[in-house]
Amino acid sequence: MNKSLIKTLCDFRNDVTLVIGLYQQLFNSRFCVLAKKPAEDLQTMLFLTYPTKDGIRELPVFTEPHRDLLLNLSTELLDAITIEIDGKDLWPKMLDIVKTDECEVAIDPGEHYGIRLTQEMILGMVCQYGTTHT
Repeated sequence: MNKSLIKTLCDFRNDVTLVIGLYQQLFNSRFCVLAKKPAEDLQTMLFLTYPTKDGIRELPVFTEPHRDLLLNLSTELLDAITIEIDGKDLWPKMLDIVKTDECEVAIDPGEHYGIRLTQEMILGMVCQYGTTHT
């Protein structure tokens, strides 16, 4: 689904100059997220978040539908459904939810290349690659 994005995420740990390409790939990729049933439309959709050891809530976003954590969460949480969504639609919505040091997006949490995105990172991505943002 996102092989090029996953490769960039893996390489990013050793080469932070990849950030510009990473943001563009994130914006133009398709993701799987967990939403509360019913998930009628993006504007009213409620997303799954969970607390972490450092006190920041994570909102998980997955690059592939077969990630172990995604499958486990979707099985355990009866009121959650997996939704596929384009980055160009997802990231502007995340600006309404994400607050740095409180709730951050976790890309492929549990994977060795997983990263968190803060509000400022998402805002920069949306401003650079989106046509409108909230």
